[in-house]
Amino acid sequence: MTMQLRGRSLWPLWTADVAPGRAGPDGCQVDGPPGFRKRPDGRTLAVLVGARLAGNTRGASAAYGGISEDALGAWLRNYADFAEAVKSAEAQAEVAHVANITRAAQNGAWTASAW
Repeated sequence: MTMQLRGRSLWPLWTADVAPGRAGPDGCQVDGPPGFRKRPDGRTLAVLVGARLAGNTRGASAAYGGISEDALGAWLRNYADFAEAVKSAEAQAEVAHVANITRAAQNGAWTASAW
């Protein structure tokens, strides 16, 4: 299964710029302190965006993707395409969840919209 955002596959993004022999076991380049991954890889990107699409917080999405919140913040600041994909996923999730709440309220569950 290849995850897509706006018709574009997320899997191959950011994998071509990881230097051979410099990648960690998950495909991220390791140049900083232990546990710091310098560049996001396609698998991690797909997991993070998928978690945000499902409505999870950034912290939960980072943990699910196997990275720290600090690494996620650095990636969002340093990689515009990655930041755009995450922000788009956040917007899509919010719109979808608000639509679910509205639908539930219209179908008689008034407590759905009482938040």
